[in-house]
Amino acid sequence: MKLLEITETPKFDTSQTFYRGSSNQEHDATSHRSDYAVFVSTNIHQAASYAGPNGHITSMTLNPSNIIEVKGGMFFSPTNFDDQAINLQKGQALVAHKVVDSGGFAHKLPNNLYTYSATNVAFKDPSIATVGNTIPANSYFEQT
Repeated sequence: MKLLEITETPKFDTSQTFYRGSSNQEHDATSHRSDYAVFVSTNIHQAASYAGPNGHITSMTLNPSNIIEVKGGMFFSPTNFDDQAINLQKGQALVAHKVVDSGGFAHKLPNNLYTYSATNVAFKDPSIATVGNTIPANSYFEQT
């Protein structure tokens, strides 16, 4: 008897909150370089790992018209994700589920909470984002 592997890809939830971490204090939450995209995560600690203790984290919801899903989990490649994100068009979002990712400040975060898997999204079209609050990232870091 052959066992069936059951896999389920979560559907994109437009009410889900995503977080973007930025170390740049003069930063618009949906701005990006022309050769790059905006990257957000459902794990606020992943966002903090990119923001650093002097940066900030902005919440947002997303409502893309076209979702492009890529493999997440142990198959996730940050380099491939970045490369694919460069070519995103108006209304598109690149989505990967079960992603563990970290920025350059991860080693300063307590309890390794950034290692909890999340849904990560890349987009270039700011019109798909409804920006929420921006908070200082320092509360996520151990105070020395």
